Amino acid sequence: MKLKKISLVVLLVIGFLSISFVNAAIDTVTVSDVNIDIVPTKDGRLSISFKLSKDIDLSKNKSNVKIEYFSEGEDGELIPIKNTLEENFPLVKDKTWSGYLWSPEGQFSTGDDNKQIYIDLIPANLKLTTLLKKGVAADGDSMDYFELDWTDKNLKIVIKITATDEFGHGESVEVRSYNDEIIRTTIIDTTPSVYGFINDAAEKVFTEGKETEINLGIQATTIENLGYDAVKILTAVTKPNGGELTITGINKDTFKIAKDYNKNNVIKVLPSISGTYTIKIDLVNVNDNSKVIATKTITLEVNEKTIVEKIKDSSNDKKTEIDLSKSTAVSAEAFETAKENKVDLTFNVKENNKLKYSWTFASTEIKDTMNLDLGLKIGSSEKKEEIEKITKDSNVLYLSFTHHGDLPAPATIKTFVGDKYSDGATLKLYYYNEANKKVELISEDLVVKDGYVSFVIEHCSVYLLKEKNNNPVTGDINVIGLVSISLLSLAGIVYIKSKK
Repeated sequence: MKLKKISLVVLLVIGFLSISFVNAAIDTVTVSDVNIDIVPTKDGRLSISFKLSKDIDLSKNKSNVKIEYFSEGEDGELIPIKNTLEENFPLVKDKTWSGYLWSPEGQFSTGDDNKQIYIDLIPANLKLTTLLKKGVAADGDSMDYFELDWTDKNLKIVIKITATDEFGHGESVEVRSYNDEIIRTTIIDTTPSVYGFINDAAEKVFTEGKETEINLGIQATTIENLGYDAVKILTAVTKPNGGELTITGINKDTFKIAKDYNKNNVIKVLPSISGTYTIKIDLVNVNDNSKVIATKTITLEVNEKTIVEKIKDSSNDKKTEIDLSKSTAVSAEAFETAKENKVDLTFNVKENNKLKYSWTFASTEIKDTMNLDLGLKIGSSEKKEEIEKITKDSNVLYLSFTHHGDLPAPATIKTFVGDKYSDGATLKLYYYNEANKKVELISEDLVVKDGYVSFVIEHCSVYLLKEKNNNPVTGDINVIGLVSISLLSLAGIVYIKSKK
């Protein structure tokens, strides 16, 4: 192959303006004066030199000067030249490794070997050079050297130089070692340097029934470059089943965008129940809602109010209903708060959104406050076998309370029994006294209405329900009474026999 020099002068100037954070107009970088020099000797080399039209600071994120090496196939396909010393990767030089651009002014690269001689800032219009030598480098693993037979006359070399500034704007130039053909591609990173929304929702605590402020910041710097000068805000809310989210403070009116538009909007959100809410916020063109400029989705994890908070919030109503479906634990503080604020309490436990059972306490009846677990197991009991030995009756409905012992006040229990007893049925309620091994009748006129039955208790243990028109359980006469009658009868028989 004969020595060949190709001198290329770049005439294309791109007039694209990018708005920086200080609102300064910046020209796009271009590549000029590209020269390829191939020396096919024993110590041959491939030398590339060029100039850049503006200063490039390699320390900036989007700034880069990237050089790629290809051979050209018969059909014009570009085939990456591989580096046989580095796991057969395509041979590429850019700012991220120790290969550098040389000039009399210094060596330019961010590098990766901590060499202090490398410089980040490449001055404009400085002649830059990089070499690819034949053979193996002295250190045995440097990408600056490559085993390539430059004497192959059929080898067609293509060099691609891509230069971009800190805004991702620039151009890519392909040059060939065998003709004057040049291919240029303009690179415009259309992603605005700053646009969209910021918010401080992640720093907030959201609680059902409480209004909370969010700082919704709109940053629209450089959106004007996309062709928009008037926008509006659209919102869409996803909420949990049964929940409502009230949003106030969002300005849905049209507003103009300046080049450095930056506005803080304080909005207020009021979630009705606990759960996960999402607010999708779109910044759209004023005349076309489908032209979405920026989108932000805010997730609100809304907590339940504490039972004490709910009671305090109900001090004016003097009564409150509290859902215990997630946890049946109630603190002594809750009962104390209800007593002080004269708020009657109803605790509901639901299953599949249907009331399973409830407890109601009148605030005026609350005396000794205590921590309570208001759990209730309907239909079974650990004491079942023990009770059936006494009652000789299995046709009952067990009510087993988690708490055992006295309550802070008499409680009205409402429990669902509709899967066992029909509406209008009259039931008897029995209490199992574990201390005395007695089954005691508490009430005998409980009427099933809408599938529920209600009764009052003052202490907790195991209770039994039985339909009144059936034979009574043995508990109608306690166990001790039955034993006493039997003993008296036996004594009478013995006495009569002795008289004879």
